[in-house]
Amino acid sequence: MRSPIAHLEGETSLRLDDGVPARLVWAGRRWRVSDTPSRLHARDMYYLGDRLTHLPDVWLGWRFQAHPDDGGEARVFDVIGSAGRWSVAHVFD
Repeated sequence: MRSPIAHLEGETSLRLDDGVPARLVWAGRRWRVSDTPSRLHARDMYYLGDRLTHLPDVWLGWRFQAHPDDGGEARVFDVIGSAGRWSVAHVFD
């Protein structure tokens, strides 16, 4: 997987079906989740050092692949939730 792309601004809306991401609106485009989303934990997102042996299991959001409704290539999204709002933290092409 390549490095994240830089474009992260814009409103984000995430629709959950049975508690799991199904659709995303981001950067003015609608995206359909096309794989099985994985829970995203703090240890997956941040390097906290080799000396930490018992990291807290803090759930931050979701990682999933999605295809745009208007055509184009799929991307992998890291979406973080906080206080009922969602934001795109990383996008991989």
